[in-house]
Amino acid sequence: MSSEIEPHRLVEAAVRHTRLAEASADGSQELAVWLAEDPRNQAAWRRVQTPWALLGEQATAPELIRLRRAALAHVHDVGRSRWLRMWRFSLSGALAAAAGILTVTIVTL
Repeated sequence: MSSEIEPHRLVEAAVRHTRLAEASADGSQELAVWLAEDPRNQAAWRRVQTPWALLGEQATAPELIRLRRAALAHVHDVGRSRWLRMWRFSLSGALAAAAGILTVTIVTL
């Protein structure tokens, strides 16, 4: 038996992990049946489960929380500056249009 796990088994394991994480009522029974069907399913489950477990353990690490906050602040600042630039451009355009209309009105009087 090869040490490689077939991709379709990994996909199936990932789908089952997601369903289980979403708290499906009978997901754990379905998972148990699937795991019992074939030892390769168990290997695929372990392969999929390990990274998620590691990520779950690190989710509340202060370093990651600090990095997430910094990333969110950066995205917020970028978005805000984009809207400010658009607003300034719109205001400038509106003022120029108003000045043009006023000039045409004065000239035609």
